[in-house]
Amino acid sequence: MLAGALVHRLLASRRQTVTCAARSRLPLVAAQVDHPPNVLLVLLDDAGAGDAGFLGHPLLRTPHMDDFFRSAISFSHAYAGAPNCSPSRASLLTGRMPFRTGVYDFLSKRSGNMHMAGVETIASVLRSAGYQTVHLGKWHLSRPGLGIGFPPSHFGFEHSNDTYAPASQLVSSFTGWLASGRRERTPFFAYLALWEPHEPVQLWSPVEYQRLYAPTEKRREHDDAFALDS
Repeated sequence: MLAGALVHRLLASRRQTVTCAARSRLPLVAAQVDHPPNVLLVLLDDAGAGDAGFLGHPLLRTPHMDDFFRSAISFSHAYAGAPNCSPSRASLLTGRMPFRTGVYDFLSKRSGNMHMAGVETIASVLRSAGYQTVHLGKWHLSRPGLGIGFPPSHFGFEHSNDTYAPASQLVSSFTGWLASGRRERTPFFAYLALWEPHEPVQLWSPVEYQRLYAPTEKRREHDDAFALDS
């Protein structure tokens, strides 16, 4: 999973570049910037650290991700807080290791009452700085039907749509929120947590993706690339 414990590094610059602010230096929060930047955090589920063209993968072609990379901010020395789903998500949102967040395994019916408790998230920090906050996609830090954990609204998100829907639907939901749910002149923090390329990978990538690969290369490679880059 591509994740980084970056919660305590807030975007603060009139030119909308990155200034690193430790937790003890919160006067640098975006509320004090003339034009705070919008923040879009996109999470790919179970993508490897090198699984993209711009990261130097020898086989995978990911032109859309490459374009996004060139226009985005890259943290090349960020690491996942854990090797599986729920703990790394908790670390991403809080900047804390699993033994500090209270989430140390993926949530399931066998998880007991394991959940984030008494921790601050990037959403709550930015919301207190005047940001509008929205979560769309996979949450996996609570199981409402089993009484495990708390929903996104408990951790600073004003709006949330906890769903395992395909990326195309999530992007449509996000653009719809931008058109009708966003408050004008208010900076936003949007956490777009995609399911792709988590297994099972759908093995029917479009012809244009198949053409990116030589006939001798395994079909699964372009299916994986499509899941990553679609």
